[in-house]
Amino acid sequence: MQSTSAVFRQGCALLRVSEVGRPSRPPMAGRDARPTWALGGPASTHSRRAARNLQLLAAVAVVLIATGSVGDYSSGGKLIEFLTFAPAQTAQAGPRFQVAAAAIPPTIDGRLDDPCWQTAGLTDALTVAKSLDKPAHRTVVRVCFDRDALYVAFEAFDARPDLIRQAETERDGKVWRDDCVEVFLDPTRNGRDAFQIEVSAGGTVWDGHHVLRPNGEVETDRGWNADLETAAAVNAGGYVVELKIPTAALGIDAVMPGALWGANFTRITPRSGEYASWAPWRASYGRGNNARHYGALLLGRAAVMLGEVDLGSRAAGRNRLEATVSTDDPAAAEQTDLVFQTVTSGREQTVTAPIRWGGRKEVVLPLVYELPNAPAQVQAELLLRSRDTTYARCRYTVDVRGPRLAVRCATPHVTRGGKPLIADITLWLGNEDLKTAELEVEVRPGPDAAGQALSERIKLECSGEARLGLNLGRLPEGRYALAVRLLDGAGNSLEKKSIPVSVVEDLFGGW
Repeated sequence: MQSTSAVFRQGCALLRVSEVGRPSRPPMAGRDARPTWALGGPASTHSRRAARNLQLLAAVAVVLIATGSVGDYSSGGKLIEFLTFAPAQTAQAGPRFQVAAAAIPPTIDGRLDDPCWQTAGLTDALTVAKSLDKPAHRTVVRVCFDRDALYVAFEAFDARPDLIRQAETERDGKVWRDDCVEVFLDPTRNGRDAFQIEVSAGGTVWDGHHVLRPNGEVETDRGWNADLETAAAVNAGGYVVELKIPTAALGIDAVMPGALWGANFTRITPRSGEYASWAPWRASYGRGNNARHYGALLLGRAAVMLGEVDLGSRAAGRNRLEATVSTDDPAAAEQTDLVFQTVTSGREQTVTAPIRWGGRKEVVLPLVYELPNAPAQVQAELLLRSRDTTYARCRYTVDVRGPRLAVRCATPHVTRGGKPLIADITLWLGNEDLKTAELEVEVRPGPDAAGQALSERIKLECSGEARLGLNLGRLPEGRYALAVRLLDGAGNSLEKKSIPVSVVEDLFGGW
């Protein structure tokens, strides 16, 4: 973190070493009569230690007087000792693969002899959860689609088919205790909603709808039941599961060619406890319900296609969205726009960015949008369209991070000469505003403190939860007001928070 400017109000506090071994201060109520350690006092341990400190302090005072720098902390030190942000929680980029359209959809019968399975998108790149090791049992996943449904086939190899467990027979029962496979889908790629479908080797289904809440917890609607077609069959090489998942069950009208869906495919082998996943799981099992960690399915191709979308920091103020778009024919795609629409408490906002291909087949397009200065839930839609064609549509529920600025201090006092005062602060600012934002910290003395007001300003480089360390230990005793301001690039105050703090004396282990 680099300082753009440091503002200090100069002050001077002369040292009267003949009285006590510290800078003089005005008396505090109820504490006028205080013991002092003079150079000629009783020969106690404290007095000898005080005498040595007084001699050292006097020597330092002489040097400071000679250099013209006599003064307290406000005449030269820095107020901010450190500003440390917690590591950002960012989703890892997941895998992806291309999915082909099915000219003739498969018959859902537990056999993989349909022509569409020969040209379907295919992957066997599953890894063991947490360890990311290669699974003991290979699993091949095939996916294809038509306008009204997504088709998925699992080929789960197993050298001991006689040990394959298929005991559960009740819909929405404990299917995960059997050998089974799972499909997780986020058709709008909003990272918030996920549909989970689990099918056992015996053909029993469990399905549910997961919603990621702003606090990071996942809520599950176990009453959601999709109108599925499924079939399963155990054979000499393992077992096969086939599924037809209608788009209507996922809340969308139809599969849009060129669309990018969030997805994951998993397999559970209960006798070994192995859990294999296509999107690598680097954390706990429950992470599978979190759509932000899925891979991506590219469903066919369109004249213009929408790739990865980064909504920015999703915080109060101006956010910078970046979207990757591509085409095989830049000249034919010249009249294409990226449109982002938001609705907050009935207030609509539409931002449009024309795509300038410049002969390139892929561009990363920036778009700036604004979010309210308070925790809120914003409905948003991203469209990739020309005058008469919509190529892609993604819907999002944006949980605005907030408040924009919060300051709290678990221990609002610090001892003179002790460790820095620690304040916990929260800064949520749109990543576009963050480019020019600054943080100003000011400490003003109260009526019982003789110190000077101090302030320092630093350029922000990130936002989130942070710890702020302040060097207050050289200030005189007393009560102070700590003010933290969030400033824009022009120095205007966006937000201000103040809390009381105090400096207390703790010389020689306490009075």
